Amino acid sequence: MTNTSSPSSAPSGWVDGNRRLDLSLFALGGPFANYTGPAIVIGPNRLVLAANAAAEELSQIIKAAPSDELRTAIDTALSGRAAQINPLFLPSADDRKRHRRALDLTVLPWGDGAAALVLGRDITLDRHLRRALVDSHERYKDIVGLLSRDFAWETDADGRFVFISPRGGLGYSADGLLHRRAAECVVDGPVDRVFQAAEAVNEIALRLRHADGSLVAVVASATPVRDIDGVWHGARGICRDAAGSGDAAGDAPPCG
Repeated sequence: MTNTSSPSSAPSGWVDGNRRLDLSLFALGGPFANYTGPAIVIGPNRLVLAANAAAEELSQIIKAAPSDELRTAIDTALSGRAAQINPLFLPSADDRKRHRRALDLTVLPWGDGAAALVLGRDITLDRHLRRALVDSHERYKDIVGLLSRDFAWETDADGRFVFISPRGGLGYSADGLLHRRAAECVVDGPVDRVFQAAEAVNEIALRLRHADGSLVAVVASATPVRDIDGVWHGARGICRDAAGSGDAAGDAPPCG
Protein backbone atom coordinates (compact mmCIF):
# COMPACT_ATOMS: atom_id res chain seq x y z
CA MET A 1 0.00 0.00 0.00
CA THR A 2 1.44 3.30 -1.04
CA ASN A 3 0.58 6.94 -0.71
CA THR A 4 2.56 9.46 -2.74
CA SER A 5 0.10 12.30 -3.04
CA SER A 6 -2.57 12.79 -0.37
CA PRO A 7 -1.75 12.29 3.33
CA SER A 8 -5.42 11.67 4.08
CA SER A 9 -5.31 8.34 2.26
CA ALA A 10 -2.22 7.06 4.08
CA PRO A 11 -2.47 3.41 5.13
CA SER A 12 -2.79 2.70 8.84
CA GLY A 13 -0.37 -0.22 8.80
CA TRP A 14 1.63 -2.72 6.79
CA VAL A 15 2.36 -6.35 7.58
CA ASP A 16 5.53 -8.20 6.56
CA GLY A 17 5.49 -11.70 7.99
CA ASN A 18 5.20 -11.27 11.75
CA ARG A 19 6.17 -7.60 11.63
CA ARG A 20 3.58 -4.85 11.47
CA LEU A 21 4.38 -1.21 10.78
CA ASP A 22 2.20 1.57 12.13
CA LEU A 23 1.86 4.07 9.27
CA SER A 24 -0.79 6.22 10.92
CA LEU A 25 1.78 8.98 11.35
CA PHE A 26 1.26 9.71 7.65
CA ALA A 27 -2.50 10.13 8.05
CA LEU A 28 -4.10 13.56 7.66
CA GLY A 29 -2.98 15.75 10.55
CA GLY A 30 -0.17 13.39 11.46
CA PRO A 31 3.41 14.64 11.97
CA PHE A 32 4.76 13.22 8.70
CA ALA A 33 1.78 14.43 6.69
CA ASN A 34 2.54 17.97 7.91
CA TYR A 35 6.29 17.65 7.57
CA THR A 36 7.52 20.33 5.15
CA GLY A 37 10.09 18.11 3.45
CA PRO A 38 9.83 14.66 1.88
CA ALA A 39 8.95 11.84 4.29
CA ILE A 40 8.79 8.27 2.98
CA VAL A 41 8.63 4.77 4.45
CA ILE A 42 10.28 2.19 2.19
CA GLY A 43 9.99 -1.57 2.51
CA PRO A 44 11.99 -4.36 0.90
CA ASN A 45 12.59 -4.15 -2.85
CA ARG A 46 12.18 -0.36 -2.67
CA LEU A 47 8.44 -0.68 -2.08
CA VAL A 48 7.10 2.76 -1.08
CA LEU A 49 4.72 2.04 1.79
CA ALA A 50 3.77 5.60 2.68
CA ALA A 51 4.80 9.09 1.66
CA ASN A 52 3.65 12.62 2.28
CA ALA A 53 2.74 15.07 -0.47
CA ALA A 54 6.20 16.67 -0.50
CA ALA A 55 7.75 13.31 -1.36
CA GLU A 56 6.00 12.65 -4.66
CA GLU A 57 9.03 13.40 -6.86
CA LEU A 58 11.46 11.52 -4.65
CA SER A 59 9.08 8.54 -4.41
CA GLN A 60 9.00 8.21 -8.18
CA ILE A 61 12.79 8.24 -8.30
CA ILE A 62 13.06 5.57 -5.59
CA LYS A 63 10.60 3.31 -7.40
CA ALA A 64 12.08 3.86 -10.85
CA ALA A 65 15.83 4.41 -10.79
CA PRO A 66 17.45 5.51 -7.54
CA SER A 67 21.09 6.53 -7.64
CA ASP A 68 23.68 4.15 -6.24
CA GLU A 69 24.13 6.47 -3.29
CA LEU A 70 20.42 6.48 -2.48
CA ARG A 71 20.09 2.73 -2.99
CA THR A 72 23.01 2.13 -0.61
CA ALA A 73 21.53 4.44 2.03
CA ILE A 74 18.18 2.61 1.90
CA ASP A 75 19.87 -0.80 2.14
CA THR A 76 21.93 0.44 5.08
CA ALA A 77 18.79 1.52 6.94
CA LEU A 78 17.05 -1.78 6.16
CA SER A 79 20.01 -3.54 7.77
CA GLY A 80 19.53 -1.54 10.96
CA ARG A 81 21.93 1.41 10.57
CA ALA A 82 21.26 5.08 9.85
CA ALA A 83 22.61 6.82 6.76
CA GLN A 84 22.79 10.33 5.37
CA ILE A 85 23.10 11.90 1.94
CA ASN A 86 24.23 15.52 1.91
CA PRO A 87 23.12 16.50 -0.63
CA LEU A 88 21.10 14.42 -3.08
CA PHE A 89 20.54 16.20 -6.40
CA LEU A 90 17.28 15.39 -8.11
CA PRO A 91 17.57 14.98 -11.88
CA SER A 92 16.35 17.88 -13.99
CA ALA A 93 14.18 17.50 -17.07
CA ASP A 94 16.33 20.17 -18.71
CA ASP A 95 20.01 19.21 -18.74
CA ARG A 96 20.90 22.83 -19.51
CA LYS A 97 19.55 24.10 -16.20
CA ARG A 98 22.34 25.22 -13.92
CA HIS A 99 20.38 24.76 -10.69
CA ARG A 100 18.88 21.43 -9.73
CA ARG A 101 16.74 20.66 -6.71
CA ALA A 102 18.90 19.54 -3.80
CA LEU A 103 17.88 17.62 -0.68
CA ASP A 104 19.64 16.69 2.52
CA LEU A 105 18.41 13.17 3.36
CA THR A 106 18.48 11.20 6.58
CA VAL A 107 17.59 7.50 6.19
CA LEU A 108 16.69 5.65 9.40
CA PRO A 109 15.75 2.07 10.31
CA TRP A 110 11.97 1.83 10.87
CA GLY A 111 9.99 -0.86 12.60
CA ASP A 112 12.86 -3.11 13.77
CA GLY A 113 14.42 -3.10 10.35
CA ALA A 114 11.23 -3.95 8.49
CA ALA A 115 11.45 -0.68 6.58
CA ALA A 116 13.46 2.50 6.13
CA LEU A 117 12.27 6.00 6.95
CA VAL A 118 13.57 8.72 4.59
CA LEU A 119 13.36 12.31 5.83
CA GLY A 120 14.46 15.12 3.54
CA ARG A 121 15.12 18.83 3.80
CA ASP A 122 15.06 20.97 0.68
CA ILE A 123 18.31 22.97 0.58
CA THR A 124 17.96 24.24 -2.98
CA LEU A 125 17.43 27.86 -1.97
CA ASP A 126 20.29 27.72 0.55
CA ARG A 127 22.65 26.46 -2.14
CA HIS A 128 21.50 29.11 -4.63
CA LEU A 129 22.07 31.88 -2.09
CA ARG A 130 25.48 30.49 -1.14
CA ARG A 131 26.46 30.21 -4.81
CA ALA A 132 25.29 33.77 -5.48
CA LEU A 133 27.38 35.00 -2.54
CA VAL A 134 30.47 33.16 -3.79
CA ASP A 135 29.90 34.47 -7.34
CA SER A 136 29.54 38.01 -6.03
CA HIS A 137 32.72 37.71 -3.97
CA GLU A 138 34.68 36.27 -6.89
CA ARG A 139 33.38 38.99 -9.20
CA TYR A 140 34.43 41.65 -6.71
CA LYS A 141 37.92 40.13 -6.41
CA ASP A 142 38.29 39.93 -10.20
CA ILE A 143 37.32 43.56 -10.69
CA VAL A 144 39.58 44.73 -7.89
CA GLY A 145 42.44 42.64 -9.28
CA LEU A 146 42.26 44.60 -12.53
CA LEU A 147 42.93 47.89 -10.76
CA SER A 148 46.68 48.14 -11.25
CA ARG A 149 47.49 51.40 -9.46
CA ASP A 150 44.66 51.41 -6.92
CA PHE A 151 44.19 49.19 -3.92
CA ALA A 152 40.93 48.20 -2.32
CA TRP A 153 40.53 47.36 1.33
CA GLU A 154 38.07 46.54 4.09
CA THR A 155 38.47 47.18 7.81
CA ASP A 156 36.73 45.72 10.85
CA ALA A 157 35.23 47.62 13.76
CA ASP A 158 38.71 47.98 15.32
CA GLY A 159 40.08 49.64 12.20
CA ARG A 160 42.21 46.65 11.19
CA PHE A 161 42.46 45.52 7.58
CA VAL A 162 40.45 42.33 6.99
CA PHE A 163 40.66 42.45 3.19
CA ILE A 164 43.25 43.85 0.79
CA SER A 165 43.04 43.57 -2.99
CA PRO A 166 45.21 40.74 -4.36
CA ARG A 167 47.93 43.10 -5.64
CA GLY A 168 48.42 44.57 -2.16
CA GLY A 169 49.18 48.24 -1.64
CA LEU A 170 51.76 50.73 -0.41
CA GLY A 171 54.52 48.35 -1.45
CA TYR A 172 53.14 45.54 0.73
CA SER A 173 51.65 42.25 -0.35
CA ALA A 174 48.02 41.71 0.60
CA ASP A 175 49.12 39.44 3.47
CA GLY A 176 51.58 42.08 4.60
CA LEU A 177 48.78 44.54 5.34
CA LEU A 178 46.13 42.17 6.70
CA HIS A 179 45.34 42.65 10.41
CA ARG A 180 47.35 45.88 10.64
CA ARG A 181 45.59 48.95 11.94
CA ALA A 182 44.91 51.33 9.08
CA ALA A 183 45.87 54.25 11.33
CA GLU A 184 49.46 52.94 11.43
CA CYS A 185 49.78 53.69 7.72
CA VAL A 186 48.31 57.20 7.79
CA VAL A 187 50.66 60.15 8.27
CA ASP A 188 48.24 62.94 7.50
CA GLY A 189 44.50 63.09 6.92
CA PRO A 190 41.18 62.11 8.55
CA VAL A 191 41.96 58.43 9.19
CA ASP A 192 38.72 57.57 11.02
CA ARG A 193 36.55 59.36 8.48
CA VAL A 194 37.93 57.03 5.79
CA PHE A 195 39.00 53.75 7.40
CA GLN A 196 36.16 53.71 9.95
CA ALA A 197 33.64 55.49 7.77
CA ALA A 198 30.20 55.86 9.32
CA GLU A 199 28.89 57.33 6.06
CA ALA A 200 30.02 57.26 2.44
CA VAL A 201 32.92 59.58 1.64
CA ASN A 202 34.61 60.38 -1.68
CA GLU A 203 37.95 61.78 -2.82
CA ILE A 204 39.46 62.33 0.64
CA ALA A 205 43.13 63.36 0.51
CA LEU A 206 45.53 61.30 2.65
CA ARG A 207 49.25 60.80 2.97
CA LEU A 208 50.22 57.20 3.68
CA ARG A 209 53.45 55.44 4.60
CA HIS A 210 54.93 53.27 1.85
CA ALA A 211 56.82 50.09 2.70
CA ASP A 212 60.08 51.74 1.57
CA GLY A 213 59.60 54.62 4.02
CA SER A 214 58.44 57.20 1.49
CA LEU A 215 55.15 59.03 1.74
CA VAL A 216 52.45 58.49 -0.87
CA ALA A 217 49.65 60.95 -1.58
CA VAL A 218 46.33 59.19 -2.25
CA VAL A 219 42.69 60.06 -2.59
CA ALA A 220 40.36 57.67 -0.84
CA SER A 221 36.69 56.79 -1.12
CA ALA A 222 34.91 54.60 1.42
CA THR A 223 31.54 53.33 2.54
CA PRO A 224 30.43 51.80 5.86
CA VAL A 225 29.93 48.05 6.25
CA ARG A 226 26.71 47.15 8.04
CA ASP A 227 25.03 43.81 8.66
CA ILE A 228 21.43 42.92 7.81
CA ASP A 229 20.26 44.63 11.02
CA GLY A 230 22.08 47.84 10.19
CA VAL A 231 24.81 47.35 12.80
CA TRP A 232 28.10 48.96 11.77
CA HIS A 233 31.04 46.57 11.43
CA GLY A 234 33.73 48.61 9.68
CA ALA A 235 34.33 50.14 6.28
CA ARG A 236 35.44 49.26 2.77
CA GLY A 237 36.91 51.46 0.13
CA ILE A 238 39.64 52.18 -2.37
CA CYS A 239 42.77 54.34 -2.37
CA ARG A 240 44.03 55.85 -5.61
CA ASP A 241 47.59 57.10 -5.99
CA ALA A 242 47.28 60.85 -6.44
CA ALA A 243 50.94 61.34 -7.39
CA GLY A 244 50.85 59.42 -10.68
CA SER A 245 53.19 56.51 -9.93
CA GLY A 246 53.93 56.67 -6.24
CA ASP A 247 56.29 59.68 -6.29
CA ALA A 248 57.74 60.27 -2.87
CA ALA A 249 56.29 63.10 -0.81
CA GLY A 250 58.84 62.82 1.99
CA ASP A 251 60.05 59.96 4.13
CA ALA A 252 58.64 58.16 7.16
CA PRO A 253 58.99 54.76 8.87
CA PRO A 254 56.92 51.97 7.25
CA CYS A 255 53.52 50.97 8.60
CA GLY A 256 53.55 49.46 12.07
